[in-house]
Amino acid sequence: MSAPGAVVVFNRQAGTAARRRAVRAALASAASAVPAGTGEVVVRETASPQDGLAAARQAARDGVPRVVAAGGDGTLQAVVAGLVAGQPDAAARPWLGIVPAGRGNDLARALGLPAEPRAALGLALAGERARPLDLGRLVADGRELLFVNAAGLGFDGDVAVRARRLPLRGFPAYALAALGSLAALPGPWEMAGTIDGRPVRGAVTIFTVANGHTTGGGFVIAAAARPDDGLLDFGRLGPSRRAEVLRLLWRALRADLGREPRFELGRFVELTASFSPGIPVHADGEIVSAGAREVTIAVLPSALRAVVPGQG
Repeated sequence: MSAPGAVVVFNRQAGTAARRRAVRAALASAASAVPAGTGEVVVRETASPQDGLAAARQAARDGVPRVVAAGGDGTLQAVVAGLVAGQPDAAARPWLGIVPAGRGNDLARALGLPAEPRAALGLALAGERARPLDLGRLVADGRELLFVNAAGLGFDGDVAVRARRLPLRGFPAYALAALGSLAALPGPWEMAGTIDGRPVRGAVTIFTVANGHTTGGGFVIAAAARPDDGLLDFGRLGPSRRAEVLRLLWRALRADLGREPRFELGRFVELTASFSPGIPVHADGEIVSAGAREVTIAVLPSALRAVVPGQG
């Protein structure tokens, strides 16, 4: 039996009920979005990241030319991990389509994808242009995760831990969790390691790593970050008072962090560091550790190709 022309991995629990209905309606007419002769569109409904990873991994092993992630950041992270696991040759991996159905959708924003599900699905299935997409690989105390958009250590990791406990998702959850982290103001954490071989040492309150330019559904941490430049951007804030962190968050929301002199921006290929005490870490909102002591983060350049608007 020949491989389908495309596999859509749809997380039936992602986003709001209205958003899920819109995605289902788009999926019902998915076959009409595919050019004649390009093969069947197969929809794999999932209820967990593990299911999404397994579906994408199998599609990559079967040689499916295009795999679409329809869901939120967790779905996208799982699909990406499955594609990488299923096909070791980056050039042979399926094109990645994205239907942003979650509440954050930061990478979709960075790639200029349509927000409306039917338009996004049409592009994902029939788009003629794909651009290289870097990934990040994060290892914290031996646990490894790939991330597509952003990873956070310290305050950002603490916010992610708190956000996961809330019944909300996306920007509302991030904003409410950030208020909780502000009230507690954890840290700072002593950091010692290297960034691209250069020694780095000092206390940090915030250490955010960005592949895309926004995180948390709209906070602009690294305005110049590009998901296809072969580098990861970072933002670092040293020991700070509550008012300083609040000002930084406000400026991130307004895309105005360039005016924050204490917020250091930079880029790297690989970072290795130890932290004391253990630091909370997230990757695309997935909690990697509530208190990691050893962390390595590296870019995987051009690991995938993502379908984007425009001609091939």
